[in-house]
Amino acid sequence: MNKIICIPKITVLIMSALMLTCLSQARAQGLGFEGDKRAEVKLEDWQCEYCPKPEEWDMSLAVHFGVTDEEVYRFANYTGLDQQSQLFFSGDIRMQAEDGHYWSTHFRNLGLDSLALDSAYGKQGSYRLGVDYLAIPVRKYAHQLTPYSNKGGVLQLPGDWPTSADARDFADLSLYQPLATGTDWKRLGLELSLNEDDDFSFDSRYQRWHKTGTLEYSAAQLLNASYLPLPVDQTIQDLSASMSYNRESWLLSLSAAFSRFDNELDSLRFANPYEPLATGADSGRLALAPDNNALKLTLHGQYRYARGSFVKLNYVFGKLTQDQAFVPYTDNANLLTALPQTDLEGKVNTSDLTAQLNHRWDSAWAVRIKYRYRERDNKTAPLLLRPVISDVYVADALMTLPYDYSTRSASATLEYRPMAGHLLDLGYKNEEKERNLQAVHNTNEAGFNANYAATFSPEWMLKLGGERLNRDSSTPERLDFLGVEENPLMRRFNVADRQQDSARLQLFYTPSEQVSATVSGQYSHQDYVASELGLKDNKLHNANLDLSWHPNETFDISLFLQQEDIKTRLAGSDDFSGPRWQARNQDKITSYGVSLALRKLLDDKLSLFINFDRADAHTYIRLDQTGGNDALPTIASLWSHGELKMLYQYSTHTELSFSYQYQAFDSADFAIDGVAPGSLPNLLTFGTSSNNYNVSYGLVSVGYKF
Repeated sequence: MNKIICIPKITVLIMSALMLTCLSQARAQGLGFEGDKRAEVKLEDWQCEYCPKPEEWDMSLAVHFGVTDEEVYRFANYTGLDQQSQLFFSGDIRMQAEDGHYWSTHFRNLGLDSLALDSAYGKQGSYRLGVDYLAIPVRKYAHQLTPYSNKGGVLQLPGDWPTSADARDFADLSLYQPLATGTDWKRLGLELSLNEDDDFSFDSRYQRWHKTGTLEYSAAQLLNASYLPLPVDQTIQDLSASMSYNRESWLLSLSAAFSRFDNELDSLRFANPYEPLATGADSGRLALAPDNNALKLTLHGQYRYARGSFVKLNYVFGKLTQDQAFVPYTDNANLLTALPQTDLEGKVNTSDLTAQLNHRWDSAWAVRIKYRYRERDNKTAPLLLRPVISDVYVADALMTLPYDYSTRSASATLEYRPMAGHLLDLGYKNEEKERNLQAVHNTNEAGFNANYAATFSPEWMLKLGGERLNRDSSTPERLDFLGVEENPLMRRFNVADRQQDSARLQLFYTPSEQVSATVSGQYSHQDYVASELGLKDNKLHNANLDLSWHPNETFDISLFLQQEDIKTRLAGSDDFSGPRWQARNQDKITSYGVSLALRKLLDDKLSLFINFDRADAHTYIRLDQTGGNDALPTIASLWSHGELKMLYQYSTHTELSFSYQYQAFDSADFAIDGVAPGSLPNLLTFGTSSNNYNVSYGLVSVGYKF
């Protein structure tokens, strides 16, 4: 939404008069900016008589009490509102000293699992020390069932579990226990900034993410499979520092960043619920994400040689390492063989070089040229492995693939302004990518784009854009060392020949300061012209409408409407021949909403806010094959949210607030709905169903400003 803000002339005159008054007082005190006394100016000694004097201390505290009509697990997603009644707090503390020192602390949702807190101390124009904390609850599904219990890091089954080759024998629900999947993210951050020197600045930050909880996982034993509750305990630590030197026409900066990922669980061991297909195959083990490190060094330079003209150079070097110990091939002692080495000793170097030139000849003509080179240099040595399949048999030897790639891209854009309010640019770009140890070694994508922006009047503005790209790939090669035969007609969509067309439109209408309207649309078509099997084409249509009316400072209303339609067509085969079937997918998403605000009611003490949003999504899947057509059940979801909020300024220091929210979510997914434990012959399920709920939430708050 674009708004034009107009400052009345009388306001400009008043501001100018105040500035002149302050300047005349400064000169009267011997602090003039002109003449012989210019070098003696000390702005820190200048006391402005008419400037507003901020309070040294500013504190506020709000107490919130929320109630829901029932506990809904999914409603706590990101909000932390997981109980029928909860008391929590929010507040702000600010200190601003006359010498520039300050301290500020802000906290939200104290008492919930979604606490956010940040605090900073420093001196304006000199330094800053900061600390922050953020908690994010992520809630997936609540009403799940599993026979597994985690004992000592091993998923075990009940003692009376009816081991069988058929999962339909696992229908006794007394053998199951409730399971809720979700994770809790907690972040701690520290920062230090120094900027006392006008030309030099230094910034550093440490960040630690900790993720815990339970997620869905799965394991297979040849034709049988099981859903497993995966315990999660992971930590990510990031440390970064940067310094920059900035003069009038050029900038130089250097930064370093280090990241470490630690997984407290290197593997997941579980009891096999099915009859073992081989002696000793009564348990399994799955390797999980390994510990790893990443280092990144960045050098950036920029030189501005004329107005609107500059040169940029950016170089990034990265190093990735992984030395987590390998998990044994299998838990089956009868098939256990020695690994070629204890860990991967993984090492990957990355390079990223970017050079950019922006040159403006005059007010009408300009050009932008950009070149980028990226390389992944894998230093990891190949390994010859003898994997064990489903703890049942030893497979043929396979070689690991420490693949590399390099990407060269270049673009040039010519910009032309034929008259005031009109801008036209034409561009060309090209990207070449080389890979090794993959079926397709080379791809080249090139094309043109054009954009036009026009301001026809203060009320009307138009933006148009379009692009055509063509990607060509080298002839695929057969890779014998993969150990898996592939249909030679199959093309992976990320390297397949492709023609892509896209177009964009935006129309802005602002007849007055009070009214604005925006209409926008987007079209994209990706045609995989040479693919007999795999993704054939993809089409996207998107349309948006935004309306806003703000007749005065006491009332405003806005509305939005969005429609998106995505169509995809794939071709497949159940043998090594040509296409035997096609799948046509269509995703339709409609969303709309309205927001209303009424302010300064009841002697300017009451404000009222009303919001309503709804999103409706459907997925349709149709199969076309020999002998007829068939359609899978529709996947659907409907999300609705409404809120009424009232703010009442009870006194100078006290504000009362009341809000009511209604949220409803209805969904249907044939892949999980109605699939109870014991309902399928070869799959042990969680017996969950799609999220469906509606909840009402009331919140009363009292805020006090000290």
